[in-house]
Amino acid sequence: MAKTSFYRNMVRWMAAVCCLVTLTSCYTYETYTTSLEPEYNRMYRNWTKRQVMNKFGAPDRTYSFGSTSEILVYEQFNSVGLAVEGLAVSKRRRLYREFYFDENDKCYNVKSNEYDTHETKTFSKGKTIGLVCGLAGGLAGFIAMIAQIAK
Repeated sequence: MAKTSFYRNMVRWMAAVCCLVTLTSCYTYETYTTSLEPEYNRMYRNWTKRQVMNKFGAPDRTYSFGSTSEILVYEQFNSVGLAVEGLAVSKRRRLYREFYFDENDKCYNVKSNEYDTHETKTFSKGKTIGLVCGLAGGLAGFIAMIAQIAK
């Protein structure tokens, strides 16, 4: 009798541990990148050239088109490197913000290749079903083994 109650308690604890593992291991992290260009357009549209230059300093380059429009270009170069078994590859990446101004020195467009990266935790149903079925099969096998030992 004591042997049977020991096995029952052990099966209950194993089932509880299996449920806990199942629920916590079925989350995955997904990485998303979002362009910052729409945000920059919301923030800096209708700013004057003076306001932009006060915030960001002197531009790296300027372009004039027509007699009244101008583009202020702010850019930064980052080196992105990759090393694989003694082979090193380096690449320069250009990050830029371009502010477009009309004849009244008002910003009407901002272009940029900058982006924001963020992760989200999502629940994966497919993983959960597979894991639950696997654990249920393992638990059933374990119970069958305990039943044979208890006889």
